[in-house]
Amino acid sequence: MNIVMLGLEIFGIGVIVTALYLLMRGDGSRQQKLMQYFLMGALIQNAGYLLEFTSPTVEAAMVAVKIQYIGSLTIPISYCYFMFSYCFEKAPIKILRLLKIMDIFILGLVFTCEKHTFYYSRTEWKQTVQGHGYLSLEYGPGYWLFMVCGLIVPYAFTLYALIRVCIKKPDYAADRKYRLILILSFLPVIVLCSYVLKLTYVYDFTPLALGLTLSSVVILIWSRKVYDFSSLASGILLESMSDGVIAIDKHERIVSFNPAAAGIFKELNIRAIGKHIEELNGFPHGMLEEDTREEFCLNDRFYQGHVKMISDKYEEKKGYVLLILDVTETRNYIEEIKQVREQAEQANIAKSAFLANMSHEIRTPMNAIVGLSDIIMEESRGRKVYEYACDIKSSSRNLLALINDILDLSKVEAGKMKLVLTEYHIKTLVNEVLNMMDIVASKKGLMLESEYDMSIPCRYMGDEIRIKQILINLLNNALKFTRQGRVKISIAGMQGEEADSEWIVFRIEDTGCGIREEDLEKIFDNFRQLDSKRSRSVEGTGLGLSITKHLVELMQGTIKVESIYGEGTVFTVKILQKIADYRPLAEIPEGEVQEEETLEPFTAKECKVLVVDDNLINRKVARSFLQSYRLEITEAESGMEAIKHVGEKRFDIIFMDHMMPEMDGIEAVEKIRNECGENGRSPIIIALTANAMEGVRETFLSSGFQDFITKPVDRRALHMVLLKWIPKEMRTEGGTWMNALEANDDKYMRFRNILIEGIDTDKVSENYSGSVEEYNELLSLYCLDGKRKLKVLRELWENQDYTGYGIEVHALKSASANVGAVQVSNRAREQERAVNRKDITFVDSHAHRLLEEYEEQLAHIQNYLEKIQKADEDKVKEKEIEKTDLLQAVKMSLDSLENFQAKECSRKIEEILEYRLDESIEKELEKIREQLKLYEDDEAEQMLRELIEQIEKGDERQWKKN
Repeated sequence: MNIVMLGLEIFGIGVIVTALYLLMRGDGSRQQKLMQYFLMGALIQNAGYLLEFTSPTVEAAMVAVKIQYIGSLTIPISYCYFMFSYCFEKAPIKILRLLKIMDIFILGLVFTCEKHTFYYSRTEWKQTVQGHGYLSLEYGPGYWLFMVCGLIVPYAFTLYALIRVCIKKPDYAADRKYRLILILSFLPVIVLCSYVLKLTYVYDFTPLALGLTLSSVVILIWSRKVYDFSSLASGILLESMSDGVIAIDKHERIVSFNPAAAGIFKELNIRAIGKHIEELNGFPHGMLEEDTREEFCLNDRFYQGHVKMISDKYEEKKGYVLLILDVTETRNYIEEIKQVREQAEQANIAKSAFLANMSHEIRTPMNAIVGLSDIIMEESRGRKVYEYACDIKSSSRNLLALINDILDLSKVEAGKMKLVLTEYHIKTLVNEVLNMMDIVASKKGLMLESEYDMSIPCRYMGDEIRIKQILINLLNNALKFTRQGRVKISIAGMQGEEADSEWIVFRIEDTGCGIREEDLEKIFDNFRQLDSKRSRSVEGTGLGLSITKHLVELMQGTIKVESIYGEGTVFTVKILQKIADYRPLAEIPEGEVQEEETLEPFTAKECKVLVVDDNLINRKVARSFLQSYRLEITEAESGMEAIKHVGEKRFDIIFMDHMMPEMDGIEAVEKIRNECGENGRSPIIIALTANAMEGVRETFLSSGFQDFITKPVDRRALHMVLLKWIPKEMRTEGGTWMNALEANDDKYMRFRNILIEGIDTDKVSENYSGSVEEYNELLSLYCLDGKRKLKVLRELWENQDYTGYGIEVHALKSASANVGAVQVSNRAREQERAVNRKDITFVDSHAHRLLEEYEEQLAHIQNYLEKIQKADEDKVKEKEIEKTDLLQAVKMSLDSLENFQAKECSRKIEEILEYRLDESIEKELEKIREQLKLYEDDEAEQMLRELIEQIEKGDERQWKKN
């Protein structure tokens, strides 16, 4: 019998080891670990009993008994936890935790049983008839505590879970073999009872029976793999996840879930285990049809469900894992991104529309400036006015270059602006900029000075237009914020890192209002104008310095600013340039002036041309250009009028403006092509557009146009277009360019009627393209500015500031020539040349004569203007104005000026002066008008406020002339 028992124990230990080996190949889930725990306990219990069975003494047997208790106390608790999980029942966690504490106490009693009789009242070593020794024990109260807390209670809970699930008979019960497991679990109970009741008093079969039962349960479960799918959906990781995870079996019954899933589906609790997944309120139907993702809304939250099918190694479906993601915030974020994107797209569209409109609005007046300057140049070759016309055209081209930069703002933002490298003469470049700025400086009574380091190379390779833009921005900024004193530009050079490179240093200093130290870092920000009180009368976008900084950095240069608030500012720009001509500036002081190639004229008398433009000046410029070719010209001021003309007459070429009110050029062309028959299909239609945006050419060509010209209209571009589209057989080569002024004999005679001593009206009539009224306005401005300039000239000469004096007589030379004061212009030219050759003796001996003649000329002009004014005053003003209306009109003029609309303010004052007014009020308004002409907006604003107070306090006699 001893040998049989020994063999059975060894067999039992082998079975337990086999079951453990199977579990070691699993996935490490919680249920698998619980099975490992109770199998390890069974292995320790059986190993301890085997040691007790083979012990030779009572001491060795007692050590073996203590080892058995380690396993005996582990098995029931672990087996209970496992069965509740396996049966999908809620475990009595608190009771089981209390039993764990009792197990630790019992284990302490067992390991100290030799020192007391509480656990074993008596221990005795006995032998069988065959001489086999065994341990005989009499139990104390501690043993029965072990039986109740360590075995009976946890095992009873285990049997309860099995019996309950067998009674409920869920769909998955058969697959999990609950009944078979229940029968197997009763076997150790029967064996233990027989040993406790002394039915088997020598051999204890309980460890063997328990080990075989637990191993059988593990092997049964392992063979069917019925715990794998639930283990994948459980564990600590799933418990801590913020996303919901639900595990369901192949019958779509809920197996397990994590707390996040319970938060999504309110019905998901312990009682939901075993229910069909679609019984959950809000669960999307059809979600389990295949591996997919589906979005659904529940309790005002948006979720995204991901389904993954679980299969065993035989590809047999075991269930599903559902991952429920809360995508509410993500969805809201995506919606916000969509809105921001839509807003950005709308802003981009608005920006493009703004740039296109700005292109049109700016280029329309520029069309007149460039076009008329071309006409003046053609009619004035060999005359003195040719020089001024060249300056106008040069300034216009520079302005157009700046406009193009603004229109190409997207390139600046994207960092795609490219430099166009050409050779340029440094002094010629700076002088062109100074000529542009000289008019502004003269009007403000400022001295514009320049100083050159004559040892620097004369020619460089760089982007001439961009350098001009930098200098224009800085000089314009200095002139804006300087009320008195001077603005000076100094040009010097420093050797670059390479032999053929040089750092050009531009230093622009002024005696203006200065910049506060805390504002120096903000000066280059976009749309930034500092010190609003001092700059309130200064118009501008605040982009000039920002663009300047960008351009300087594009040239690998630097820009610095130094300023003392209230005293002035100094900007220092350093740009790296390649040297094109090493000869010093002292040797080559001026660059070569290249005249444009003369266009060979032709005429086409039989060519019929229609010019369509809503702007009268634009039509005038176009007609002036086209008359040179002796074309038959018809004008239309709208799209509708153009359609009418085309319907009545066949034209060879139609010049169509793009942007017009009521009907734009594209719509007009469409109607002409479709509604005017052969008259609409045959002509060449050329777009006249001020829109210089990219892609415009393609738009026109796809809309019925054959070609297009951008405004301002360039003589050369127009000539090339006419050469291209007027057939050779219609052209007659040769001839001379016509001038619109030739046909205007009445205008010539009106200028001849102007009699002012010292004014050559013949020259004026030949060179001035404006009306007599406009010329009188020019004389008024010349006279107003002359009062200030005369004082400045005298002070500069008396203070022996010959540099400033030379700048001022240069400006006087041009201004006098413009109004026909030939003698004064010649005297100023003599003084300018004397200053340039540093002939101070000549300057001093002739300066007083210039000043006297200038003063006399101003007096003659003033007399003429007073006669005109008196003649106007003699005309009876029939219109009267009430006090309230007058006050309202003056307030509206002030409002326009406060909003930087000086031109609108001037127009409103002219309207007020058309009424019969009291002499004092009329004189005040005339003074305000003079201040506006001199760009003294702040002074005019203050005078308007005082006038409003005067009108409010006065009576009828103080505003209405009887």
